[in-house]
Amino acid sequence: MTRPEPTPLARALGRLPSGVYVVTSRRGAAPVGFVGSFVQQVAFEPPTVVLAVGQERDQLPDLRATGRFALSVLGTGDQALMSPFLKRLAPGATPFDGLALERTGSGLVVLAASLAWLDCRIEGERAAGDHVVLFGVVEEAALNHEGDPRVHVRRNGLSY
Repeated sequence: MTRPEPTPLARALGRLPSGVYVVTSRRGAAPVGFVGSFVQQVAFEPPTVVLAVGQERDQLPDLRATGRFALSVLGTGDQALMSPFLKRLAPGATPFDGLALERTGSGLVVLAASLAWLDCRIEGERAAGDHVVLFGVVEEAALNHEGDPRVHVRRNGLSY
């Protein structure tokens, strides 16, 4: 079955580049995570980023309950770090299995092999259509190694 050609609006929105991140938080004591790309720095003082999360995403209640999220910034060659968060896992498995992990000062898990990571305290949120925008004040961060960040563009800017 052939997909319909995206509209000019969808194609134009798809050209807006974004980084690629593994977003982590907690469900109780267990880490949870997903691949996210709707992230942007929005302030210098205090350093603040926004993270847009689909309103139906399973991890949104965890982010709200924890009041924090961490971003592991993925590099151009980090497909292996991203893949476990994109595929169906065996029962009892987690996407964190087999990955080198670190804990931030707040106790969130980040990917040790990522380019960098940021640990953020959620300072507020705002509904934005089918997403919720979380404002995260960056309280801790590290540059793990030099490299180019992974950049993503979409064929259709109106869907994943």
